[in-house]
Order: sequence, then structure tokens, then C-alpha cells
Amino acid sequence: MRHPAGLFLSILLALTVAACEPNAPFREQTTTCNTSAGDNSPSCASHSLEEHRLADFPKNFFLLGFVEVDDQGKPYIRDQIDTLFSRIEEEARYKDLSIVIYVHGWKHNDAALDTNVQAFRGLLSQMAEMELRRAPPYWPAREVVGIYIGWRGLSVDAGEVAEDLTFWSRMATAHRVAEGSVREVLARAKALRDAIDESSWPHHQDPRSTRLVTIGHSFGGLIVYTALSQYFLDRAVQTGTADYARSLGGAAQADAKGRSKEIAGYGDLVVVVNPAIEAMRYEPIREVIENRRGPGSFAPDQNPVFVEVTSDADLATGIAFPAGRAAYEFR
Repeated sequence: MRHPAGLFLSILLALTVAACEPNAPFREQTTTCNTSAGDNSPSCASHSLEEHRLADFPKNFFLLGFVEVDDQGKPYIRDQIDTLFSRIEEEARYKDLSIVIYVHGWKHNDAALDTNVQAFRGLLSQMAEMELRRAPPYWPAREVVGIYIGWRGLSVDAGEVAEDLTFWSRMATAHRVAEGSVREVLARAKALRDAIDESSWPHHQDPRSTRLVTIGHSFGGLIVYTALSQYFLDRAVQTGTADYARSLGGAAQADAKGRSKEIAGYGDLVVVVNPAIEAMRYEPIREVIENRRGPGSFAPDQNPVFVEVTSDADLATGIAFPAGRAAYEFR
């Protein structure tokens, strides 16, 4: 007779396999879907680019583009990336942009009815209305563009217990995704933002002012941090040698305002929320920053470039992640 525990595990495994989410894209059409802001219906479910008209400003819209990658970090549909950035470049010719990149976490994907997708649409809608309401005389309104990076954070749909058992496979997948094409998307977004801000408007010299913010949640925070940590470490080390460069008579010698010590961010700000990542992963950057303590170590107008936010009430990173890591180390 089969042991009851073995029978239970066999049934659970069978249900898990039967309920596996397909390793395939949701958004196979790279054409633009037009709809109204706040519309959470699946009308644009198969499109990788959404244009949402604002209810209070019907002549204005925000863009939401999706880039989907598989469990190896490769794009399912290469044209999603090229089409998205071609559209962003087109929009940037006529107006400044506010670009927000979001990488979701565990138990989520980029399906039309996923709660992260709906919440991100809502955030972009609020930002777009804020830009328009605070337009001149304060500043010209920026067009809001969202980039949602989708991966198989939800690999099974068979209830909470079965989903919890995907912790280890989804953590390994998140690490692979961080080393894949997500780095290209992040690099292209920053390069585009920098190119725009280094230019001026035609026929006059007013500077451009496009913004770029990157957000990662849960395992998405792991993906964002892993993809960008070397960039931050390089910039922190590089600017830490400002005094040495000045002693050699380099370009930093004429830097009266200490800008040579200003750590450049990736875009304007990177935020990771409840990141599913060990504290030791931050240690190299923390040590470099700690070694710079003292008067004159930082530029006087240094802005925040990286923010990590963790909630005491988050069960995934407060309980599931430590327990899952402990079990992984014990095996």
C-alpha cells in the first residue's frame, strides 16, 4: 500500500503539472491597441503596446508597452522591444517623456487581468493627469510612458499551496531573467533618456527634461538589482577617486562644485520594493559607500539614486523568502 504522504505528494504534483501556466507570450500582436484610461477589460490582452486616452483630457494619452521574456531571459517576440522603442523615439521628438519601467515579482505575469498590470495602468493614468494638471506655468507636461517587463513569476495556477511550492524554481528563473534581455531593455531606456536630455529643442536652447524611473517588486526587485548592481558599483568607485584625479591635474581639477564626486544614477531613480534578495548582495556597494564617509566625500547636491523599501507586513519577503532560502541551503 502506498504511504499516505507519498500519495498526497503525487496528487499535488499531478495537479501542479496540470495547472502549469504556458511558457508562451500573452501579447503576440505588436500593433497598438487604443482604449480609455482605467479600462481593465481584456480588450488589449493580446497587444504589446497600449495607448490609453485620459477621461478628463481626451486629447491626451499615456503609453504602456510590454516586453515578455521566457524562463531563460530571452524575448518571446523580438519585435516587442523594437516596436516599443521606435514608438518612444517618435513621441520624444515632440515632447519630453516620463518613462517608468516596472518588473513584477513572484506569482504574477503580464496577463491583462493580472493585478500588477491593472495597478501599473492606474499609476500611469494618475501620473499622466498630474503632468497635465501641473503643466505651464510650472513646466511643460511630459508624456507618460510605461514599460512593463513580464516573465513567468506565476508558473502554476492551482491554488496558494501549489503556487508557494514554485518558490525555488521562480527564484532560479528570476536570476536567469536578470542576466537576459531585460538588461538590453534597461540599457536602451537609459541611453534614450540620456540622448534626449543632452539635446535641446529645435530653434532655441531650452534644455530637454525627460525622466526615467525603474521599479522592481519581490523577485522583480531581485531582477532589477542584479541587472544594475554592477553599474552602481562602478559609478561609486569611479567617483570615489575624484580627489586622486584632481591631484593628477585631470578634468576634476576644475570641478569647483564637487560634481566629480556625484554618483550618477541609472536614469533618475531606481526603486526596489520588498526585494526578494539577501542583504549580503548589497554588501559590496555598502562597503564602498561606507569607506567614503567624512567631510567632502560626496557631492553637495547629490540626489538619491537607489531606494530600497521593505514592509514589515510583507509575508513573502518576511517569511516565505527566509524559509525558502533556508530550505534551499539545507538540501
